[in-house]
Amino acid sequence: MLNRKNKKGISPLIATVLIIGFTIVLAALVITWGTKLFKTTVSQTETASQFSLACTTGLKLEITEKKVNPTLFKVSITMRNQNQDKTIDDFNFIVYDAVGKIKKYAGYALTNGNFTSTSGKAALEFPVPQTYTINVAPGDVDLTKVSKVEVYPIFTIEGNTKACDTPELVTF
Repeated sequence: MLNRKNKKGISPLIATVLIIGFTIVLAALVITWGTKLFKTTVSQTETASQFSLACTTGLKLEITEKKVNPTLFKVSITMRNQNQDKTIDDFNFIVYDAVGKIKKYAGYALTNGNFTSTSGKAALEFPVPQTYTINVAPGDVDLTKVSKVEVYPIFTIEGNTKACDTPELVTF
């Protein structure tokens, strides 16, 4: 009988080098993916935090005048921004009447990526008061019985426009 050694396969040194190489490539892929994920998450969290801060600590409105004109179907609210650091870009309004009818009026629109106020007003900056007029369609709410208006300030931060979740309440 012949005593032959059958050497099939790779040497342990080459196997070790290949394992180390695959590990380095895999680690590089995981680090690249993890870095992108971390940056995206931090960016989204930062924007959400800025909106939350703007709506809570940055919101100081003073209602200086309020009027209802049932014959012209208009509700007018004059407001002053009391915060020197934050400009309020626009508002959403929800009008309530005593009978329980509710109507929401959006105060902003994005057209071709540009912010435009549908209320026709410039941003509410410190300390100049401005009057915002809500044009109510006949039959939406009974303007002779308006009980309150919820005012939701809208901020634009880093190109993103968002209304606050908590309203400023105007009672009549």
